[in-house]
Amino acid sequence: MSSRRIVFTLLLLALLVVLAGAATVYWSKGGDGTGLYSRYWSADPVQGYWDPENFYQSTEIVEGVFESKLCIECH
Repeated sequence: MSSRRIVFTLLLLALLVVLAGAATVYWSKGGDGTGLYSRYWSADPVQGYWDPENFYQSTEIVEGVFESKLCIECH
């Protein structure tokens, strides 16, 4: 084999490895949570209260403006 062919083969192999790594990272981020390992991990129900922006989905729609006394009565 010529040195050109060896260099081309190594560059092609490196490109394939980089693309496979990028595809794996993209696939891993497809879970319910956030972050690199979100596909392998799912949140416990209590974590919806700790990080509501990412995990909590309310079952009721709350509309209106309420005073603090009403909040304390419900909660």
